[in-house]
Amino acid sequence: MKAYTLAGIVVCGLIATGCSKPAAPPAPPAPAAAAAPTTEAAMRAAVDRHVTAVKAANVDGVMADYADDAVLVSPPGMVTPTGTFVGKQKVRDFFVWLSTPAVLPAAQSMESSSEMVGPDTLLFRWTQFPGTPKQVKGSDVFVFRDGKIVFQTTAALP
Repeated sequence: MKAYTLAGIVVCGLIATGCSKPAAPPAPPAPAAAAAPTTEAAMRAAVDRHVTAVKAANVDGVMADYADDAVLVSPPGMVTPTGTFVGKQKVRDFFVWLSTPAVLPAAQSMESSSEMVGPDTLLFRWTQFPGTPKQVKGSDVFVFRDGKIVFQTTAALP
């Protein structure tokens, strides 16, 4: 009798399971929240700190506003054959070069202006040795994420 009762329970369970609706597939994971745009004021403040630190040859100060995965692109051959610095440590190498006695006076003479050109993007125009025969003009583009610089280009104008 116990065998028939157990068999009946199993059969009823199988019938109930077979007649129920299939389980809904799990919901896809929610997309990661997008980073809030960096405000123009925050970008300008970071670039102001950047300029002050560059002129003082304060490499640690310069690097404080760079993300760990930052990329800096300079003209090929100016510092390295490719001109590309990937990762915060390599970007640091660029600013170590910029703080050398042969290069630093140009940075220290720099006058600059900046303007926001898109979300998280600041155009930085500069002039080194303004008003002298050694005058050089150029520009940088800074791209920010979460308040940190993630990409920078720098180039002198022809």
